[in-house]
Amino acid sequence: RVINTVSTQADLLRRTYVGKIKTLGTSSIVLLTSEGDRTVVTNDVTTFYRYKSGTRSEISFSKLTVGAELAAVGTIDPSNLEMNARQIIAKVHRYNLVGTVERIQGDIFSIKEFNGPTTDVDFSDAVSLKKNLGTLFIPAKTSDFKVNSTVFVIGYSDQVSATLSALKADIVSL
Repeated sequence: RVINTVSTQADLLRRTYVGKIKTLGTSSIVLLTSEGDRTVVTNDVTTFYRYKSGTRSEISFSKLTVGAELAAVGTIDPSNLEMNARQIIAKVHRYNLVGTVERIQGDIFSIKEFNGPTTDVDFSDAVSLKKNLGTLFIPAKTSDFKVNSTVFVIGYSDQVSATLSALKADIVSL
């Protein structure tokens, strides 16, 4: 009975905060959540990671930036709502872009979105590049992408830089 009570109390105290990073300390984070500001304290046993394309990768505290969204899992002190984090999960945002290639500098392509801004996209780690041959899409290389090509890109942002990373890109027309 005592073991069940302790286990139940531990489960009640283990929780999650989700929000945007408001401030970063040397080992703490203030998150802006739907319930207001919440402090998350990390330590040497806290794990940091993100998911990208279904793959989990380890990151470090130093990769977190103000404004980035994350989920923190840990134990919350009910007296001050401060969390001791066991896990920090950085969110990766996916984007779809359709536009025209304006500039190419190495693996960085500047794409002018239709009725939108120009976005820099890093093609260096793209897992699928294709080009349209009428009714058929065939494999492509980054060298097949040219200035003034119309492209469709699925990319992601880890919110550390303004440049998106391409997952997939198709040349719709040359």
